[in-house]
Amino acid sequence: TRSAGGSDLAIRFKAFYPVGMQKGTGTLTFAVQPDGTVTFTGNGRYTGGTKEFRGIGGRLRFNGTVTADGLVTTEVRGNARY
Repeated sequence: TRSAGGSDLAIRFKAFYPVGMQKGTGTLTFAVQPDGTVTFTGNGRYTGGTKEFRGIGGRLRFNGTVTADGLVTTEVRGNARY
């Protein structure tokens, strides 16, 4: 979908660890920059987990860049309760 300044993308994610798995959903907004890179920001939330992460809840914030040659750099910050 289009937003005022970029395009939105709905995401689902899973993160696997030796002590269990975390999963969640979110939305990222992308914007093409004059230098050819693409920046994105977004929000997410945990929707479940397994083993040690059973009952996980919390929110996340995503910030990142995709370079012209395809390198993706992402920073994820947030909190979790489990």
